[in-house]
Amino acid sequence: MYDVQKHKIPDLEGRVETGPVKFNDDWTGLFIRGDNAAYYALCLSSVLKTMEKIQIATSELSGNFGSSHTPFEVSALQDLMNLLISTREH
Repeated sequence: MYDVQKHKIPDLEGRVETGPVKFNDDWTGLFIRGDNAAYYALCLSSVLKTMEKIQIATSELSGNFGSSHTPFEVSALQDLMNLLISTREH
């Protein structure tokens, strides 16, 4: 899991919405509100599970146990899903 980075931004006023955010001279990053992150994680999880089922079924039918997606691509999507899940408030 990821640790929450807490920073006080003195000139920040109001609610930050999901979207690109730039702090001072740093690179532009992406801020995703927790409620949006939870929904994105749910969707991503569903897609990954469906991809896995399709891959298993296709492999069994064709005898091809390869994948059209590299392990690095799948791993990156799983990491993104975990990052989105980590925004959940307990």
